[in-house]
Amino acid sequence: MTRAGARTTTVPLAAVTRTAQPFSFTFAFWGLMTILFASPYLRGLFFAAEQYWAVALAAVLFFFVWVGKVATHENRMFEHPLDYLMPVLPALYLFSAFFAVNTGMAVDEIVRAVLYFLAFWIAARVISSADDLHRVFHVIYLSAAGVALAGLATATGIIEIRDGFLGGRIYSTFQYPNALANYLMAVLFLGFYLWQRRVVEPPPEGQNPFIQMGVPQWLKNFDPYPYYYALGNFLLMAVFFGTKSQGGFIVFGLLLPLFVFGLPAERRFPVAVHLLLVAVPALLAINRFLAAVADGRLEPAWLWVLLGLFLVALGQLLWGRLYRSSLRAWVEQRGPAAALGGLALGLAGAAVFILVNWERFQAMVKWHNLEHRVYFIATAWEMVLARPLTGWGGGGWAEAYQAFLPYLFTSRQVHGHYLQVGVETGILGMFLFAAIWGVFLWTAYRLYLKSAKDPGRRTLVWTMVLACLAVGIHSALDFNFSLGALALVVWVLFGALVGLEREARTAAAAVEAVRRKKRKLSSYVPPDYNRLTAVGICAGLLVCGVLVLSAASAKAAQGAALLQQGQLKEGLGAVQLAAAYNPFNGDYNYLLAQIYQARGDQDAALAEIERAVNKSRYNPAYHEFRAHLLSARGDYEAAAAGAEEAVTKAPLAVGRYEALVRTYFTAGYGEIQGDDPEAAREYFEAVLAVPARMEAVMAGLSDTEKRLWSGPQLGVTGAMQFPLGAAHYFLGEFEAAAAAFEAAAGTEEDETARGEILVWQAVVAEAQGDTEQAGAFLAEAGKLNPEAPGIYAGIRELPVLQKVK
Repeated sequence: MTRAGARTTTVPLAAVTRTAQPFSFTFAFWGLMTILFASPYLRGLFFAAEQYWAVALAAVLFFFVWVGKVATHENRMFEHPLDYLMPVLPALYLFSAFFAVNTGMAVDEIVRAVLYFLAFWIAARVISSADDLHRVFHVIYLSAAGVALAGLATATGIIEIRDGFLGGRIYSTFQYPNALANYLMAVLFLGFYLWQRRVVEPPPEGQNPFIQMGVPQWLKNFDPYPYYYALGNFLLMAVFFGTKSQGGFIVFGLLLPLFVFGLPAERRFPVAVHLLLVAVPALLAINRFLAAVADGRLEPAWLWVLLGLFLVALGQLLWGRLYRSSLRAWVEQRGPAAALGGLALGLAGAAVFILVNWERFQAMVKWHNLEHRVYFIATAWEMVLARPLTGWGGGGWAEAYQAFLPYLFTSRQVHGHYLQVGVETGILGMFLFAAIWGVFLWTAYRLYLKSAKDPGRRTLVWTMVLACLAVGIHSALDFNFSLGALALVVWVLFGALVGLEREARTAAAAVEAVRRKKRKLSSYVPPDYNRLTAVGICAGLLVCGVLVLSAASAKAAQGAALLQQGQLKEGLGAVQLAAAYNPFNGDYNYLLAQIYQARGDQDAALAEIERAVNKSRYNPAYHEFRAHLLSARGDYEAAAAGAEEAVTKAPLAVGRYEALVRTYFTAGYGEIQGDDPEAAREYFEAVLAVPARMEAVMAGLSDTEKRLWSGPQLGVTGAMQFPLGAAHYFLGEFEAAAAAFEAAAGTEEDETARGEILVWQAVVAEAQGDTEQAGAFLAEAGKLNPEAPGIYAGIRELPVLQKVK
């Protein structure tokens, strides 16, 4: 029996487990591969609408894996340290949701975290051998090749992808060039692995696809797969260069030498040569391709791609002949030193080139992007310290960053994923990510050391590590893990590493297989159907939950489309269903509030906006709209407080100050009509204080913050001039009022509104004693607004107050 067990250990685990694996595992494997392949084409799986369907499918696959586990009498949920760490992430997001400043985004982040955990856990069970992992590599590789082709095609107008090509940069299906660059970078390491595996570990004789065909002998000895991988790597690298992602280039430049150095010695030179033969044509082709596209020469642009493909194929042909010649012994003997020496010379040459062309290099580098990221990171850390234990909930940065970032800039992501997790879940989330990476690297290190006598396995482990590090390092300065297409690659490779470690225990697995067989034949142990039932219920609830959320998203989109078509009743019904299906999303309540206001139902509108504010507490638009509704009801004190709250949530947005000025003026005008001059005076003085408040904010900015500012700076705008002029008038400052109304008239394009401004100018002129000018203003106002005389009389009846010194 011992000899039989020992004999079994010499067989790869794939051979042991392949026959033991139930069909449900195979189904789950290819289901997971479907998600991996399709996710880049679903806008990188960044948006919640696409993630809902991915989670639903993953939940079904999760159940199928448990069916297989029960069938093989395996009932353990946790078998590896990563198994214990991974579910903590969705648990932390669930916990932080109770303190979330935006409950809708918090729920979506829980869904995202659950998707990542399910992908990891499924991969850790269904990927049980190197052969399985090679299939994973091929699925990711083929999907990435399609993404690269889609990027080239959208650049030349063959297909249309929204935001797929902008500013001379390729965005492709990811709609974000840095994320695309990071994705292609990770897949390139897989491509290098697949190429070297086919070259250094050719298939046994008789497995060539041309062997069984009636073709010449020379073709029977021809292996096309190195050419496939070489051409694929060319496409990936060309589009990688076409993203013009400086962060991606830096990370790739740092990891490439590490990748080559970590390979077994006999594989370094072939891989280094392959990199050279692919990178040079790719750089040449994409530069000329983008130049041709910029000139509008779309068809000739493809000629450069074809030329690059030809050069790569030619290089592969020459390399193949060299590698099969008598020089192979020299290559294997001295190649490693030559590879490392050439790599060192290349890096030294690049450093010299940069130093010689330092001014040109400085002009090329986008230093302001780095400055932005430094500020984002500092702001994110400030938010982490504000809520270190609970976090701000999923989407916390997107919801609240405007209240913390010291200059105006739109960035709904931190551009540093680990700190973003800290913002959303607190310090524990950051520690969790550190623990996950630590366990992953430690597991990979142990597998790498144990594979000293198996170069192929060592290369496989090393490739997985570099592919994951490519995403992980770049994510420190970007939001790559927010895109499911990128995160799933890493989480599946995390799970695959757990599967490989299980493969390393071949002897124990073989003995266990024999033990199970004997147990089934002798002492039957019934499956644990209770656990399977519990898993099925959980999976079913998860599927139902995300499908309801998906239905809410679809109904909201349908409602918005109906409203744009003028179908108010039908649109209202659709949005009401959306709000019922997803009671966490304040956007639906905000839309309902706008619909009710349009219908004249102010009470219903106010009730909905209150719900929206409770679900999205840092959204300045919600507070502003609430202030507008309260102002219309005559609740001026609450309206003013709401407008101030909107400014607090977005203190650098000039639009919030415009709304604040309008709210204070409306309140003052209402109070003076209601015979409360003291309250009116306070509101009018608050109107006039707004410009000074904006000046104080701008004065507090550093020169760097002013330079990084993106958007209109704080200052008096045309929209503020009318309420400022009216406030000046009621406080007896007629000259200032006249100047403000004149500025307002110069920026107003609507004739009715201009007519009203002319009425106020007439009132001011009359107060200054210029009766003739007042009459001229009023006559002109009457031409634009028939109600001008009545408005004039109503204003003249109101008292002019004195400003408190």
